[in-house]
Amino acid sequence: MSKAFLILPLEESFLTQSRLFVSGAATQAGLGFEEVEDLKLFVAELMSCLLNSEVRRGTIRISYEMKGEVFYLLMEIPRRYSCFLDKDITNVLLSCLADNVEKTDTRRGVLVRIVKHVASSR
Repeated sequence: MSKAFLILPLEESFLTQSRLFVSGAATQAGLGFEEVEDLKLFVAELMSCLLNSEVRRGTIRISYEMKGEVFYLLMEIPRRYSCFLDKDITNVLLSCLADNVEKTDTRRGVLVRIVKHVASSR
């Protein structure tokens, strides 16, 4: 099982680093070009939703795990931003870009778990 994580301030200037981290992790995991692009778009959309809020403080934790043929991208966001996860357009877009999306409350905030099956990209 491969794992890595990145903690970034919730600032627009770190959007590129979050996309690069996800791109590198997904490529290393063996996902194809389209799946990597979907994940990068997923991260950009989620970050954009969070950055459109009036209060931009806190950190976002991005991590991934590879278990067998399944790639898990995990994004933990501060609880005060969880309302952005409930917007219909955000949910539609996010569900189109992943095989599965789960949201779980944690001690630090809300964990968004994105599932991509590597086998589907081969």
